[in-house]
Amino acid sequence: MDGKKIHMLVVDDEKIQRDGILFLLKKSGLEFEISQCENGEEAYRLLKKGHVDILLTDIRMPFMDGMELISRVVPLAPDIKIILYSGYEDFEYARTAMSLGVHYYLRKPVDLEEFRDVITSVMGEVLETEKRQEENGKIKSCVRNYTLCCLLNGTKNDQIQDLAGSLLGEKWVRQYNRIFLIHFEEEISEEEWKNAEEMIRHEADGICESVVLSAHQLAVLWDKRNRLNDFHYQARAQRMHRRLEDTLHRDCWIVAGEEVSDLLHIAEEMPQMRACLENRFWENGKRVLFFHQERKNALEEQYADGKILEIVRELAGQGDYAALQVVMQEYWDFHREKENSLLYSKFLCTSILHEIMQKSSIFSDFDIVSAVEQVYKSNRSDKVVALIQDVIEQARAFHESNAAKEQHPIVSIAKKYICKHYGEELDLEQLAESAHTSPRYLCRLFKEETGEGIGQYLKKYRLQKAQELLKSTNLKIKEIGRKTGYSSASYFCQSFREYFGISPEKFRNTPDFPGL
Repeated sequence: MDGKKIHMLVVDDEKIQRDGILFLLKKSGLEFEISQCENGEEAYRLLKKGHVDILLTDIRMPFMDGMELISRVVPLAPDIKIILYSGYEDFEYARTAMSLGVHYYLRKPVDLEEFRDVITSVMGEVLETEKRQEENGKIKSCVRNYTLCCLLNGTKNDQIQDLAGSLLGEKWVRQYNRIFLIHFEEEISEEEWKNAEEMIRHEADGICESVVLSAHQLAVLWDKRNRLNDFHYQARAQRMHRRLEDTLHRDCWIVAGEEVSDLLHIAEEMPQMRACLENRFWENGKRVLFFHQERKNALEEQYADGKILEIVRELAGQGDYAALQVVMQEYWDFHREKENSLLYSKFLCTSILHEIMQKSSIFSDFDIVSAVEQVYKSNRSDKVVALIQDVIEQARAFHESNAAKEQHPIVSIAKKYICKHYGEELDLEQLAESAHTSPRYLCRLFKEETGEGIGQYLKKYRLQKAQELLKSTNLKIKEIGRKTGYSSASYFCQSFREYFGISPEKFRNTPDFPGL
């Protein structure tokens, strides 16, 4: 029992009898942790509170006799060893007690040799039971840990889950309601894991279970007995992070999950929590992250995949850089919650940069390549965000400077109308009406201001949009023509070929073909 003394409870209403038992135990040379009670009722209360290995009880006592005590104790503590001792006249009671689970019977007055033999035998049984329980505990621990690893790593194993259910009980999956996922940048040794787990148990007051998932990751499952609110869990996550880094001298991150109903729901959270770790590029030094599924779902609805590039392309094309700055700030806030890998996050940033810089003539191809290189070399999202914001600001200043020099209000209104309605059927009368002028004056003014006719500008704008759709979508040629104002697919293809010297299909399949 690893140096731990066997606990014996002696129950007798006569003090002289209890003292006699203590004297015999001392004479036998065997060491016990001994408790005493003077009736069955008092003994039963003690047994409900703590562990007892051996119960040595008389039969006839006030309040609750030995027979009733035995009948109550056996269901409460099936592994307890029971020794009954009493006078000869109680032998029939003793026989009944044997059928209830009594292991040995001693007659009063107790003989020292007989007493020593009985106690030695019972001690052997207790030690054997302890050994068996320890082995079963190791088996249960292995099954539990392996099952937890399977569930949390997304490996479904019905056979091991059934085994866990039979060994641990069906309710064990409902034991946990929160998880901390801990990630270390470097591999952690077995000895370091032991130190980490010991520290975690101390921080959690022992009401948790830690599971090593890999050489880099550890899961801490919180028992429902922890009656802590979200604020206290967050505080514990922060404190646990500090203690781990101080103990192991390694960089680590903690993702703290939200409260759920059971272990199976925790397992369902794991892919999103690991993605939250992957997304730590956006956290700019923050080491404790908090995962909230409901907030994530709301943000996903607001910004579906690919939507941001479409918005950037549209606003940059219109020269509305003020709106673009607002949209991008909202998107950065959203992206911190989005589950993208580091590489994909950088790909999105370079795609956004490319869309903005392509639309402004202030940037050369070399500028674009240089900006893309800066993104891929950076390991901090705040620097990447600052780079994109600077590009937007440069494009905005250049656009506003040119607009102030070149754009007549009537021309500007006509251009904005084209930008908004290019996919519809447009004629000169509609454009003139939108600018509150006559068709003839609009044509003359547009030519003077831009150097090209308004019809030519409309055609170029539509074909530019067609180019973008050909490169960025898998839409059919006919559908692209319809979206850019061409009701006839053949006329769209003819116009595209006349303008670029290549068909839409060949343009789509020629990656390096220059655009407008």
